[in-house]
Amino acid sequence: MRRALWLMLPMLWLAFPAVAEVRRVEVVGVAPAGAGAQSGVPVRQRALGAALAQGVEGVARELLSDEAAADPALDLGRALGGNPREFTVGYKVLEDRGERRPLLLVDPQVSSEYVLLVEVFVDVARVEGALEAAGLRVRKPVTAPSSELRVIVEALPSY
Repeated sequence: MRRALWLMLPMLWLAFPAVAEVRRVEVVGVAPAGAGAQSGVPVRQRALGAALAQGVEGVARELLSDEAAADPALDLGRALGGNPREFTVGYKVLEDRGERRPLLLVDPQVSSEYVLLVEVFVDVARVEGALEAAGLRVRKPVTAPSSELRVIVEALPSY
């Protein structure tokens, strides 16, 4: 009986795979619309892309060490490869505020802007890996003891 319990322990351990850390952030995505807009890409898609990039870069800034984050020449978009969708697990558009007069963009060429409020789910391990591959120093996160799984097997009386 005890041998059977010991054989079941590795199976229990494999039944609970490690879960990637996903960080949820709310960001505002803004894209120029109207006369100042780019042609070819729908303005809503550009606003969504801006929101995803802002969410991923926000998580990346939290992961960077103090010395790396203080560098004024740091371009996180380039360090992360330029495609924020690679680092997102998903997103949800919370508010589609649509096209309105420019309040968030300060370019005098822009006559209107398109605004989205987006909830972005960012895979922290992917962002951390990309930052390290780019040669940037990353803070090592402190693991919480509550994230551990403890299994206690007690002796059972035989029948």
